[in-house]
Amino acid sequence: MFDTPLFYAALCGLLPILYLVPASRIQIRTSLVAILSLGILWRLLGMAVSEMVVLLVTGLWTALSAMALARKAAVGSKRNFFPAFMPVLGIWALGKHSAQIGLDTASVFRFVGFSFLVIKSWTLLKDASDGRLKGITLGGVCAYLFYFPTFVSGPMHTYGEFDRSISKPAAPGFKQIVDAVFRLLVGITKLKLVVFLIEPMSLVALVDAPSFTLGQLVKGCFLYSIVIYASFSGYSDAAIATSSLAGIATPENFRSPYLSPTIREFWQRWHITFTRVLTSYLFVPIARWLPKWIGDRRTLLTLLTTIVTFVACGYWHGPTLNFILWGLYHGIGIAFYDLVLRRPVQPLKAGLVLTRAERTLVVARHAGGILTTFTFVSVGWALFVLPIGKLFGS
Repeated sequence: MFDTPLFYAALCGLLPILYLVPASRIQIRTSLVAILSLGILWRLLGMAVSEMVVLLVTGLWTALSAMALARKAAVGSKRNFFPAFMPVLGIWALGKHSAQIGLDTASVFRFVGFSFLVIKSWTLLKDASDGRLKGITLGGVCAYLFYFPTFVSGPMHTYGEFDRSISKPAAPGFKQIVDAVFRLLVGITKLKLVVFLIEPMSLVALVDAPSFTLGQLVKGCFLYSIVIYASFSGYSDAAIATSSLAGIATPENFRSPYLSPTIREFWQRWHITFTRVLTSYLFVPIARWLPKWIGDRRTLLTLLTTIVTFVACGYWHGPTLNFILWGLYHGIGIAFYDLVLRRPVQPLKAGLVLTRAERTLVVARHAGGILTTFTFVSVGWALFVLPIGKLFGS
């Protein structure tokens, strides 16, 4: 998407909307952003009319539901957001399972980006029902849901972040423009060069292979680590850079995740905006709800909450067994780290001087943690990419 002239024409079209339509007419501004975004998504993603109808109806339903929930919360009457979210969730689930249950007509629900719209709808409705949002508008919600630079793969704004940014866009200076263009070029290089060169040697090459050896599997796992990072972070780089050129602040999504010394820290650096959604909107509510049923059993609470969260993460990526197992794999990994390996770090005293041997030991432990975490994550990509029958049948 970021290598098409139409995208940059749309980006240029975004500028007069943001800077010529006054803030006092914010509903007009956001409505125009939503219309522009829908038009660009239709042209660039090649969506059918039926897909656009599903997308628009879902967005309007979410917007009207969020406005109703916010009004209820404003008068002190909290309301469960699940009834409003269930139709969105149902459309998403139907699209995911349509191939498995033989509903060819349901393929209109499986277009690119819909999973991100589901996450945005979920966080928006939850924030509205909890009273954290004020002044929700129809145009604002549609602009938030359909904002075209981040629609396909993120990064994910919360509604509050996006609303503040679109209400007061920050025109970039010369330095910001140079930085954004450089980051855009880096992102496109990752997407078009790194992925192009390495993907044919990674796990992707084994999907259609009649058989493969353990050595090919291991090699494919480590190379796929490079491929998925280059692809995902490259898209995020391009989305953040192009948004900043328009003055829309977009949260960071990756922070050198493969330099993480622990699996927990990896998930704090990998797809950061999605991880915070899992933490704030799934892990925390589950952790608050479970003690009512299992009591104050800390170990069991940590285990169940972590595994349920990551199984849900796996299912969000895909409804097949390999994605579920990938989520379970990471859930067990983090739970094991939290319950067995995690130790409180003793802060170094001010002025403390380490000996050379102590410094070497600290560096060795850190390097060993990075290598272990990278290996754990890389092995897990086999579950992410390969069907279970292919993985265990070869």
